[in-house]
Amino acid sequence: DRIAHGGFGQPMSSNVPTETEDALRDLDGPANAAAPAPVLLQQVRRKIRLFLAIGLAIGLALVLTGVLLILDGQSVRDALESSVNGALGSRANIGTTINRAVPFALAGLGFVVATRAGLFNIGASGQLLFGGLCATAVGLTLHLPKPLLLGVMVVAGAIGGGVWGLVPGLLKARFNVHEVVATIMMNWIAYWVVYYSVPAYLKGQFLETESRKLPEVASLKVAWLTELFDGSYINLGLLV
Repeated sequence: DRIAHGGFGQPMSSNVPTETEDALRDLDGPANAAAPAPVLLQQVRRKIRLFLAIGLAIGLALVLTGVLLILDGQSVRDALESSVNGALGSRANIGTTINRAVPFALAGLGFVVATRAGLFNIGASGQLLFGGLCATAVGLTLHLPKPLLLGVMVVAGAIGGGVWGLVPGLLKARFNVHEVVATIMMNWIAYWVVYYSVPAYLKGQFLETESRKLPEVASLKVAWLTELFDGSYINLGLLV
């Protein structure tokens, strides 16, 4: 047993409960002394409810889509086949699907982080747009070795997205402006900033709303991955 010092420096065995220990045990109560099995069961039930909610949301989305297609006189079967073939019908389609899914996955992770902090961040799309604009501007203007340039682009994109998310955060902290309202407004501001900036400063050769093509030194595209997915736009960004 541990030895604690009693009055006048005399040792006292720790198996003699003190008043503080009795009070702490009373605060804990008998329920907290039980095995953690009920807590584990609650966690399992919570996970099951979460997966059921996700499945229900997907099912309802498919049902409502089918109803709208029927009302419009379209074939539900043809629409489903086109959706599946467009996403998974070939190696190129699979590569393109993965390539487009990665930014959405990162935006979803950003939403989860904010939710963990007790905030409802609806501004992920605006932060993604502005961060992408910053990274693209760096890739089209700086002339650096590829590893260094890619690193600078990543940092520029992260800073741009962070700055765009900082504005609603400051409004929330300083003026108690609700983050849902602020982030939604910032989404539209980011959209129009990109819509103006690309034709004005980064315009490509063919479309008004398309930037110039990134040079090879500023791209994560690699030949072996392009060949593996039959010429799709997939790149090393999927490793993120």
